[in-house]
Amino acid sequence: MMADDVVPKAFRALVENAEKKYAGVRDLPAYGRWGTSNHYFHKVFKAYMRLRNYQQENRANLTDYGLQR
Repeated sequence: MMADDVVPKAFRALVENAEKKYAGVRDLPAYGRWGTSNHYFHKVFKAYMRLRNYQQENRANLTDYGLQR
């Protein structure tokens, strides 16, 4: 593995993690007890914030690999 491949692979891992967590929240009912599902919403928000921060810190490298704004 080359050192150049680290940025796109880490980005792809963050995207897949965030999408997996979002899929779990998306399937929750829109009614009922919010106390139990609030925990899952927090996890999804945290995953997407991690992804956003990674994008901002590595924007130049990601655009070199073809990520478009």
